[in-house]
Formats: sequence, structure tokens, C-alpha cells
Amino acid sequence: MSDLKIHHDADAGLERIKKLERLLAGSPVNSLQHQRLAAAIRLEATIYRKSLDTDQAARTLDRRTTPH
Repeated sequence: MSDLKIHHDADAGLERIKKLERLLAGSPVNSLQHQRLAAAIRLEATIYRKSLDTDQAARTLDRRTTPH
């Protein structure tokens, strides 16, 4: 996967988290909607962290395999 694609995926994930947080802020605290939005944010955050880890690993590998 190219660096550009990984970066784009991470950006898209971050935007999804921001959108979900805006929706969460407008939902009643003890509602089912609030619980579902919070769960969706946790899931998106996990996916986002994994995309960042993948990006970092790819960069580390590139540095190791690129002649100096």
C-alpha cells in the first residue's frame, strides 16, 4: 500500500471520528443513540490507531531498505 493511500485512509478515519463526536455531543447522554455513537467512536479510534501504526511501520521499513 502506498504512503499516499495510508495517509488518505488515516485522514478519512480522523474525519469520521470528528463527525461522530459532533453527533455524540448533540445526543442525550443516557440514550441508546449516545451509547451507539460512543461505541462507533471507540471502533473508529481503534482502526485509526492501527492505520497510524501501519504507516509508521512502513516508514521504518522504507528507511531500513533504502540505500543511504
